[in-house]
Amino acid sequence: MSVAAPGQGMRSRAGTPMMFSTAAMKIGDLVLYQGRLYYLRGLDPMSVPDRRVILEDPETGEEVAAPADDVSAAEPFPPSAV
Repeated sequence: MSVAAPGQGMRSRAGTPMMFSTAAMKIGDLVLYQGRLYYLRGLDPMSVPDRRVILEDPETGEEVAAPADDVSAAEPFPPSAV
């Protein structure tokens, strides 16, 4: 039985290696989606093709499902800005 190195063999639809920005994110983190901040509330396992995430709008509490590839970690804010 052969075990591939982490990420080996994983390719995006365009054939380039995939780097999920969600790998460094944790549930509850602020993330960016379509230029807006959301809380990350859930995400599909790494083994799921076309992963999706569950986001929460901090202003309305509305839940939004989005493709994981379209979500990125929010830049850390200075303590006074939060």
